[in-house]
Amino acid sequence: GLNAAFFSYIGPQDKQPWDEIDFEVLTKDPSKVQVNSYIQGKPKNAKLVDVAGGADKGFNDYGFVWEKDRLRWYVNGKLVHEVTNPNELPTHSQKIFFSLWGSDKLTNWMGAFV
Repeated sequence: GLNAAFFSYIGPQDKQPWDEIDFEVLTKDPSKVQVNSYIQGKPKNAKLVDVAGGADKGFNDYGFVWEKDRLRWYVNGKLVHEVTNPNELPTHSQKIFFSLWGSDKLTNWMGAFV
């Protein structure tokens, strides 16, 4: 029931629209990682992608490349998702964040928090 996330974000506290690019490891199923982006606070292209050997079994390399006309996510050097639709691409500069959090309410998504 935990979410371990690496993401970029900008939002209202920075007087900007909410744009975000995510990698989220949901402990409900650590064999996958969720990639996603938000444009003006709305999720645009969430996808669960496989992590060979599992996100909880050892070191994994996560990265994204954000360019003007596309956004690509990589796991261990392998391209796992790409977005080229201009309506699904962030347009505002962002800051890098890491987080670890749990919830008693999002159990269908993250699993039960104990």
